[in-house]
Amino acid sequence: MLKMVLADDEPLILKGLKKIINWSEYGIEITGEAANGPQAEQLLLSEKPDIFLSDICMPGKNGIELLQMLHDRNINTKVILLSGYQEFSYAKEAIAFGALEYILKPIDKEQLAGAIRKASSLIRKEREETGLREKLARYEMERTDTILENAWEHLIAGTISPPEIKVLAPDIGDGFYTVVNIIIDELFDNPLAFAAGEIQLIQYSVCTLIQKMLEEKKAGHALMKGQQITLVLCYPEKRPAPTEAQDFAGEVGRMVKNQMMKTVTIGIGEMVSGLELVPRSYQSALRAFEDRFFAGNDRIIMATQEHIPKYQVEDLYLEQKKLCNGLLTNERELFDESLANIKYIVSDIAWGDKETAIGYYLTTLANLSRELSGYGIDLESLADKTGRISKELKGLATLNELHSWLTKYLDEITRRIGFQIKSSEPQVIKKVKKYIEDDYNHDITLEAVAGIACMNPNYFSVFFKNHTGENFRDFLLRIRMEKALGILLSTECKTYEIADQVGFNDPKHFSEMFKKYYGKNPMEYKKDFLKKPTLS
Repeated sequence: MLKMVLADDEPLILKGLKKIINWSEYGIEITGEAANGPQAEQLLLSEKPDIFLSDICMPGKNGIELLQMLHDRNINTKVILLSGYQEFSYAKEAIAFGALEYILKPIDKEQLAGAIRKASSLIRKEREETGLREKLARYEMERTDTILENAWEHLIAGTISPPEIKVLAPDIGDGFYTVVNIIIDELFDNPLAFAAGEIQLIQYSVCTLIQKMLEEKKAGHALMKGQQITLVLCYPEKRPAPTEAQDFAGEVGRMVKNQMMKTVTIGIGEMVSGLELVPRSYQSALRAFEDRFFAGNDRIIMATQEHIPKYQVEDLYLEQKKLCNGLLTNERELFDESLANIKYIVSDIAWGDKETAIGYYLTTLANLSRELSGYGIDLESLADKTGRISKELKGLATLNELHSWLTKYLDEITRRIGFQIKSSEPQVIKKVKKYIEDDYNHDITLEAVAGIACMNPNYFSVFFKNHTGENFRDFLLRIRMEKALGILLSTECKTYEIADQVGFNDPKHFSEMFKKYYGKNPMEYKKDFLKKPTLS
């Protein structure tokens, strides 16, 4: 609908203008009525109608003055003026200021209808021309943007030479450049959580925000490349400070977080001089971005020199052994320390290679499973021989997620170990005690007894004490001392003979232990025992 404002200082004429024509049939809506010049001016400024139908003579401001006001303010309203015969002298002036029609009173309906049709046709034609101009301007802008984006894309890929890019995009000049790669963490890590088209919409929105920042700072260009947004930061005049690209990346991260509620991870390539080296900066930005698995999400990662590991694989194996011992002995402090060390060592020796890091974690699981199965702890239901675990780990986005997964897995192992040990305690204790009581006269070691119990020696030592009230060596010594006392008091065996019979290779050491245990050496104990009165 076209908007029209009516103005006349005679109420009857104003009322007649509303009814003289069925305005809706002409696609016109009357949006305001004025009884004098100031009222009409106010309506013209507020409504900016398509058509203004007005008496030429009105109190306060006449039609010519209102027409001039529209002309001066560049308001494209089509004006049709009404006047009496005696005012016809105004016609020439009205036409000069752009009045579309000048109609004498009394108003002829067909003449007015013709003027309205003329105004409507002219408005539609102007709108079509305006729309066409805007469309052409938009096409030209899009064409220019596409050419520029294609130029940058070919440049960072190394498929176009600097002279060629200057032909396509003359505004791109020499200077210093840094390529920056950006991903939106949530989209990259969990794309299935978003509806079709939503990822592209979010990426486009973020890219547009960043491009606006670049334009405001005159700092470069942004383009979307698959799952990432690539920026080419330009410094045409002088080499920037080493932290300038990092500072800009920090601004980008904060802006995306504040306006889009998303976190981004940013890889910054090396600073290069000249367009021909831009591909090198892009490749270094990609390499920096690969370290995201180790650095974690919501980070700015700089291109660095070759990583020199501080640790070796042997250090990892040692921590895996400590981890198993802490698990078996239920020493939480040792367990937590070793687990933290494993993460640190894997990050160091596998830096930049996600597959290698996952392999080390899988090796940790395999070694634990093998160690625990050797101690009679069945983890078959937790082990995975089909590769499902490996596939699951490859889907994790960061080393922190990988480590959290391992921690939860080990918590389940700890729970399973506790259940299995609890269910087998009586049998294990009985088996170990019988072995010691039967073979006390032989060389019995902690390792040998732990082997019979199918346990790690360190774990067995803690396990035995927790369930007997004394440690293994004290129990063995008690059995030997009790057997030695029985032999001493019931036979005429010498000290060295008794020592040999109860498993001591050194008679002197046996005597010392006997005295420590009973308060007297063997011969003194027997002598005092024989002095005691007996019941007759």
